[in-house]
Amino acid sequence: MTITKNAIANYVGKFYVIFIGIVILPLYMSYLGDEAYGLVGLFTVVQSWMQLLNMGLSPTLGREAAKAKVLQSGFNKFYKILVSYELIFLVITLVVSLAGISLYDWLATSWLNIEKINTDVVGTCIALIFISAVVRFQTSLYRSGIMGLEHQIYVNKVDVFVVSLRFIGGLFLVAIITSDIIYFFVYQLVIACVELVVFRTKLFCLVPTKEKSNYKFYRANVSSTLPFAMGVAYTASIWVLVTQVDKAILSSVLTLSEFGYYTLVALIVGGILQLSQPLAEALRPRLTALAEQGAEEELYRLYLFGTQLVAAITLSASFVIAFNSKALVFMWTGNETAASWAEEVLFWFALGNGLLAVGTFQYYLQFAYGKLKLHVLGATISASIQIPIIAFAAIDYGAVGAAKAWFGVRLLFFLCWTPIVHAKFRQGFHKVWLLKGLLLVAVLPLLVVLFSRPLLASSIVRIDQLVLITAISFVSLSFSLVAIPKVRNRLKGWLF
Repeated sequence: MTITKNAIANYVGKFYVIFIGIVILPLYMSYLGDEAYGLVGLFTVVQSWMQLLNMGLSPTLGREAAKAKVLQSGFNKFYKILVSYELIFLVITLVVSLAGISLYDWLATSWLNIEKINTDVVGTCIALIFISAVVRFQTSLYRSGIMGLEHQIYVNKVDVFVVSLRFIGGLFLVAIITSDIIYFFVYQLVIACVELVVFRTKLFCLVPTKEKSNYKFYRANVSSTLPFAMGVAYTASIWVLVTQVDKAILSSVLTLSEFGYYTLVALIVGGILQLSQPLAEALRPRLTALAEQGAEEELYRLYLFGTQLVAAITLSASFVIAFNSKALVFMWTGNETAASWAEEVLFWFALGNGLLAVGTFQYYLQFAYGKLKLHVLGATISASIQIPIIAFAAIDYGAVGAAKAWFGVRLLFFLCWTPIVHAKFRQGFHKVWLLKGLLLVAVLPLLVVLFSRPLLASSIVRIDQLVLITAISFVSLSFSLVAIPKVRNRLKGWLF
């Protein structure tokens, strides 16, 4: 029951975040201008690159939180790990803040292709971007701990509140008070600080008072978590490099306006991955608990069902976005230039991210068992192939080249690596997972989207396109969900 409630809360919170972004971000572009919006996109890139410094500590803290609930005296160890990790994060936060303040002038004058905005203004914005990013980086530690303790409804309530302040408040600022981009980033920094205080206070309140020890660095407790944390850190660092190398290169290759269009594409396809996160976050603590208890049959049933749900949601979205990319961007922004520029780029990235969302679900199986050797190896192989290919494609062929390279590598990883991981943990499981679990779930929404394309192509009015895309999304998702036996049986029970 906890999984269901947390999954529902996670999806409500995530859909709200996505919905607010869909509504507000095009308005940001209209009030701030294409080039200033490119700085907003840069803010997203910097936050992603900050995860290189996480060292796997946030996910590890979440896993320790999940273990603390089922192990005797687990909270005493958890508290010691929490305060130790917090001190590590504080040091990283201070170092990165100073580095950002030192480098802002060089980034503004030598890296970005600025056309209209004053370089001093851009430099100030970059400094604010770095400080805001490190504050949110610190917050990620506390958020992970609360999620691991399965207080996920609370997290989503706070997320809704903070996102409302960040987006709706930010829109009020640029539309009514001032469109000065510097004040926009000052406002974002204030909101990030509020979020930090709220999450930190909540996590420390969840630890029973009797389990709290002296506030200091507990070297022995940190050392015991390092093997797992380093595995997560290594693969997370590779993940950031793999998913962000194109943005880092293109931020210098493209003009700031074009980079703003590219970040719109990244936001849309990033939403595909975000659709999988709420369910994964609800499942991960329970999968870990089942692995600790040795309940393997229940673990694999839950893992298969979770994969099917993620596939139904993310692949439906991926197909709708990919095959209606130009209409989707135009409907969203009303900007014909942005829609034409993004059409092919969005097509390949959407398909690639759909494969990524499903293909990386095997990580949660490894995470539950605390065995990440295969994940480290797979991430290394993937990165050694993908990073040079994407870098070459981005430099020589621009955004379209990067998008095609991304899809190709993601398809290769899905077909070749996932069966290896499944075979390591349970022989014969991959065939069931792929053919009985995912095949029909993927094929049905694809057919719905392909047969509905002529309807959308005949519409040129934005409101009509919105209605059609919404209807197509609903029908494709419905068909995909009905293909899942457990969902189908539940529907039969409700109907009859």
